[in-house]
Amino acid sequence: MQQAEIDGGGSNPLHSEVIDARGFSGSTVLVGGGGGGTIYGGSGNDDIITGTGGYSVFDALGQNIFHTRPGDLVFGLANRTLSNAELSQTGALMVSLQGDRVVFNGPSGGGFTIQGTWQTGADSQGHEYFQATSTTLSLQTALGSLTIPNAPQFPLTVITKLGAVSGGGIFDSLSVGQGGLNLGLSDPTGPLAPFLNTFGLNLSIPGRNSASTWAATSLRALICPWPMR
Repeated sequence: MQQAEIDGGGSNPLHSEVIDARGFSGSTVLVGGGGGGTIYGGSGNDDIITGTGGYSVFDALGQNIFHTRPGDLVFGLANRTLSNAELSQTGALMVSLQGDRVVFNGPSGGGFTIQGTWQTGADSQGHEYFQATSTTLSLQTALGSLTIPNAPQFPLTVITKLGAVSGGGIFDSLSVGQGGLNLGLSDPTGPLAPFLNTFGLNLSIPGRNSASTWAATSLRALICPWPMR
């Protein structure tokens, strides 16, 4: 089994530190050298330790542990059973595009992905978005996966809040447009029926198609087990 430890050299006024293990399939320990920067985990099991200065961490593959500091941004999944301490951490719902997956995660790495093909852009206010271009998507969670349709004329679009980094940010909204994707929130035979039966959740938005926009709190209530800040 491949194993490696990569210790970053830190940032300086001319260079922002980047630790990139995306080509590595074994287990790694990735240690930020301080001063801020970006750390990319590999496809194996990673132990990521940030330094001072504020780091952005991307790692959705393998079973991961994130040792972060206040001000860090984590875009990744633990892909393992979380401890009670990890589940009790508070924080925002983060969203990022990593390969063919849009990744939703909490501060300790609990979350889910939507797999498909995507295009990125920014709206008129500067919010980055990830817009699905494939006709089907796969929602993948710890409870299992399910296939959901995507209408190209009303594509599923995930929108981030302002002020994050390229490729990721704090979740703002999820939109499919009026008359677009029907997730079957009121259909007992629809694709989300197993989740609705498990959590007893029903989403209703007065005056709108029930699937037109999901608030962050509704997404968390559906499949994210950590307290929101």
